[in-house]
Amino acid sequence: MRTLMFGGLLLVVLIITGCSGSVITPPIMEPPTQPEETTASKETDSEHNLWGFWTIHFDPNSLKLKVEPLRNLEFHIDITDMILPPACDDCLEVTLNSFDSNTGMLIFFITLRNPFPVTGHDVRGIIFTDDTGHLLKNGNDWTGLHDIPGGYGINPFKGFYGLFGESEFGPGDARIEQFQIYIPAPPDFVSIYFAVDASYPGKCKEPYAITDFTQEPFFDVTGHTAIAEVKVSDWQDDVDKVSLVAPEITGQSFTQFFPHEDIWRVDLVNNTGAPAGEYEARIIANSANSDDLVLHDYVTIEISEATTPVVLNIEPDCADAGTSVIDAVIHGANFSGPDSQVILTCEFGPDITATNIEVTGTYLIQCDLEIPLDAWVGSYDVEVTNAEGKTGVGEDLFEALTPSPVVMGIVPDQAESGDSLENISISGL
Repeated sequence: MRTLMFGGLLLVVLIITGCSGSVITPPIMEPPTQPEETTASKETDSEHNLWGFWTIHFDPNSLKLKVEPLRNLEFHIDITDMILPPACDDCLEVTLNSFDSNTGMLIFFITLRNPFPVTGHDVRGIIFTDDTGHLLKNGNDWTGLHDIPGGYGINPFKGFYGLFGESEFGPGDARIEQFQIYIPAPPDFVSIYFAVDASYPGKCKEPYAITDFTQEPFFDVTGHTAIAEVKVSDWQDDVDKVSLVAPEITGQSFTQFFPHEDIWRVDLVNNTGAPAGEYEARIIANSANSDDLVLHDYVTIEISEATTPVVLNIEPDCADAGTSVIDAVIHGANFSGPDSQVILTCEFGPDITATNIEVTGTYLIQCDLEIPLDAWVGSYDVEVTNAEGKTGVGEDLFEALTPSPVVMGIVPDQAESGDSLENISISGL
């Protein structure tokens, strides 16, 4: 095992009383099996360092914790000796807060102190996934660093970032974080694998945080599109790729975000016709100089049942001002007739109301459009109101174009070959 000059961290286990009883596994949404886009991270390239690697044993009957180095460490810890000074009795304190046997939720605090004369950066406490089903429920993000056999191949972590989110963990600094871990129905003893990772001598090269995921309303209609956004933070400001893994919805292994101002944006498309519900998806972010080392996070995408008209597109999607569009076709869902209305609306001009509306089933409308010559030139929303009076809008689906010139006459309208004409008058639109 590679170690930093910090040497081994020392442990103190401070145990207090919690709840007891049998464990009932609650329904949780586990991260789905998904393809990996990157290979294992390279510690030597990324300047990540392993501060320590331990097994936390928890007995849900006696509510006792025992912490041991996992393997291949340079020393072993006698818990009894470490409780008392003058040994390093506060390098790492694990304090049991509670255990709820009904939900299987174990909560403890870890206080980490840096007793060495060097500064670490982006210090993370990693709780490893395993085949049993232990899972950190309040982690910041996920990493592939230091992975061990079993589990998902990536693992959630809590960052010891300080009160104001600072990266530096200086000599003598101490920070505390709460860890909430779901425990499936345990045997007599529960083993949780835990590691502390730090970047040294500088900050991590990969993105350090994936936050603020949001999405527009998204419906259970095949082809429906909604915009999702996320913030990806990197100390070097060189994030160059962000991917979404949501094949249950998109039908694709990876869907790429694109940069938009200070966030990353993706067009979510329900290509599979996924029904209403909550779906876990993975976001993968990497930076220009981080090589194979990436940051992961899981987010929840919500698909709602469409109860109002959903407008997907209109064909044709543009026409010149001053022209007529016969039998325009609108695709969507939850259409109904015969009293449906279709209106093209824009911010700067009058509405354009469709005529001769025919509704086919609940997914298709045919109509005629008369685009006035003085219509606002630009994008229009397509608004559909069904027979029940419910309205749905497809934004920026139609565009009125600047009309092409129409030549109606020229004076004079004839001349002899070789003549030179002046003051020619051309009339038209």
